[in-house]
Amino acid sequence: MKKVGLKSLGCKLNQSDTEIIANILSDNNYKIVPFDSLADIYIINTCTVTKEGDVSSRRAVNQAIKKNSNALIFVAGCYAETNPDDFKINGKRIINIGHKNKFNILRYLELPAHYKQDHRWTDVNIKNSFFTTRAFIKIQDGCNFNCSYCKARIARWKSESKPVDNIIKEINNLVSLGTKEVVLCGMNIGLYNHNNINLPQLLEIILDKSTISRVRLSSIDICDVTSDLIKIVKNNERICKHLHLPLQSASNKILKLMKRRYTIEKYNEVLQNIFANIKDVGIGADVMVGFPSETDYDWNKTLQFIEKNNFAYLHIFSYSDRAETDSYKLNDKVPKKLIKLRSKITRDFTKKIIEQYKKGFINREATILIENRHNNEKVSGLTSNYLRVYINPHHPDSHVATPDKILNTLQKVRIISYEYDKLWGIIPRHSDLQMAQNSAG
Repeated sequence: MKKVGLKSLGCKLNQSDTEIIANILSDNNYKIVPFDSLADIYIINTCTVTKEGDVSSRRAVNQAIKKNSNALIFVAGCYAETNPDDFKINGKRIINIGHKNKFNILRYLELPAHYKQDHRWTDVNIKNSFFTTRAFIKIQDGCNFNCSYCKARIARWKSESKPVDNIIKEINNLVSLGTKEVVLCGMNIGLYNHNNINLPQLLEIILDKSTISRVRLSSIDICDVTSDLIKIVKNNERICKHLHLPLQSASNKILKLMKRRYTIEKYNEVLQNIFANIKDVGIGADVMVGFPSETDYDWNKTLQFIEKNNFAYLHIFSYSDRAETDSYKLNDKVPKKLIKLRSKITRDFTKKIIEQYKKGFINREATILIENRHNNEKVSGLTSNYLRVYINPHHPDSHVATPDKILNTLQKVRIISYEYDKLWGIIPRHSDLQMAQNSAG
């Protein structure tokens, strides 16, 4: 049996695609092994959202070559699609399947495909989750907009939505395999619309036609957060109280140059509506530092906005100048050293804010999905609002002493401390809080 090592870089959409590829190969008698293992075939699902994504993608290819110089190597994803020449390495057999052929992997291995597929999705049944306890379900792909800094949209296509019946089939199949949480992902999930069924309506159908314990949404633009979406997240315990809302900047000047679809006033209006309606909601955001023409005044407006709001986490990105994008043509570029300095200050600044947010949950109870076992036998999982809580099963006040017994279960926990940049909790003894794996929350 030939061994295959897979690596997914970048977004949750890539993770979903990689999971599908892994299942296709597993169904055809290939053994999926860790990427850093010796394998006959390596597949790297690349990312090009930043220059760092490009570097990481090339590094992964070199790691595969170093591990087995005779291996067959495939590159897929956005970077492989936009910059195919970057993967032409003399004397090495590297096959670029980009996006359009990533699900047609069997053809390259000279095997028949017993499933329907195109460049967006397949009808493959997911039988194993090779990479995470939570399952990523791609419901949408592509984007209809033209953000000036975005290279990923060039690699994909206009928005397309997966049929509702296919989504329900995938989720119910995963439930039968023991999956407790699915993450609905796409390039722009707020654009979901299949046969006039939009995202809030899709959530209603999932709740009605599946028994999945948790449904989590991946990144969604603030413009697509409607009152209907807020209402369904608020009123249904099975939908995670977590929204990732890309911010990028709090300067209207910069947002306009980025060709974003909102002003900071609009973003704030929707954000405050979410805070007012969804108790303990976890809000994450992306922030880009050093976009062309960004002054200290613009940058400070972003810091002030972050300080005023209760973000659960923030992803800080340094602007990358990409030749294929509209922002590449803009003048008044911010010097790289200044971008690096602003990025560091922003990370240090936001770290303190995020710490305070997390500490606000000490001495409170929550439900987490136990998904990771660490080397020291500690385990961890995510709350509905996307807080990672670490559990030491050997803690004298904890109910469960054997980590393996609680993996992939929903557990009620009491958060007791914040140490070493982590939230810590216990599974209480002799309490109706324990062993809640059949509950939703």
